Amino acid sequence: MERKHEQRNIATMAAQLRWIIDGIEVDDGLRVQGWALRGETPAADSRFLLNGLPFEEVDYPIASTDLEPIFWCEPSAGQARFSCRSTRHLSEVFPAGRARLDFLPQGECDEVADRTAWHIGDPTLEQSTPSGSNVYRVIGSDSIENYFLGGATVHGRFDGYLHAKFGKGFDGFQRILDWGCGAARLTRYLPVGSNVEVWGADIDAVNLQWCRHNVPGVRFEQIPLEPPTNLPESSFDLIVGVSVFTHLKEKAQKSWLAELERLAAPGAVILMSITGPSLMALSSFSEKLAQRLDKKGFLVTGENRQIEAEDENGHYYVDAHQSRDYIRRVWGRRFDVVEIVDALAAHQDVVVMRTR
Repeated sequence: MERKHEQRNIATMAAQLRWIIDGIEVDDGLRVQGWALRGETPAADSRFLLNGLPFEEVDYPIASTDLEPIFWCEPSAGQARFSCRSTRHLSEVFPAGRARLDFLPQGECDEVADRTAWHIGDPTLEQSTPSGSNVYRVIGSDSIENYFLGGATVHGRFDGYLHAKFGKGFDGFQRILDWGCGAARLTRYLPVGSNVEVWGADIDAVNLQWCRHNVPGVRFEQIPLEPPTNLPESSFDLIVGVSVFTHLKEKAQKSWLAELERLAAPGAVILMSITGPSLMALSSFSEKLAQRLDKKGFLVTGENRQIEAEDENGHYYVDAHQSRDYIRRVWGRRFDVVEIVDALAAHQDVVVMRTR
């Protein structure tokens, strides 16, 4: 069978996601490891940066035979692993409480750099840490490291994107809703102050209880499996939803799109993550499934058991996928679809919308 969809997904992932961090150590400096794809570019031309400056120690490329069968059409897949270490003082590693890490395959910044940067928060400044079981309900893994890395990265990338696209970051909005906040992976980094009101909403009573006790300054509300909610109408000028529409059946998605339309203020910005080519490549989404998705526009590939919840049709959470044509056609009935940005939410694509 010709594997053109798989090849397209891998090529998109290599260009738009580029690299993954799968190990972090903070002691007398910072050490990170993972893998980074560079296409045909010689490894010697690539650079790894910490806060805009080269790491003091870089070991790249390292053999990665485990990646070759997954990214079978990517030239650098067999020599893609890296290990980087900085010996700088932690005050330099985490200026203003945050470290930014960049991989530049050709050595220079480009238009994708801000969208592929990873962000790490200073662990000494982090608020209370949720349990592994709480984290599992959010990301399907009990890795506290990935919880913090994912939250800080999504916050950093979203904030940079909002500045570039709309001229203001999170702190420029009046009332923000983190829809599907889970264990506050993103919410914990949102600005809380006199000028910004932050709300978190989720169906998960377990995680909401933890959030209310450990994330100050945010109003957390439990919402039902199906709308409507008790959240105020036309009141949120920014609504974000990370890894929510990736787990809802089609009927539920349409109902929640209508509810989000009700909640959004005039001119509001809405950022919703979806499964895109990069995540499909990472999860070895097959050629057959990709063809079905192209044909149908919406596809459920199985149940998701991170949270046990039932509706009248059985298990509520699924693994759901939408084509871009479907997004523009169906979601476009409720909102203006501004664009769909590859891999902005860590591994997931982001649908950027505005109210009409």
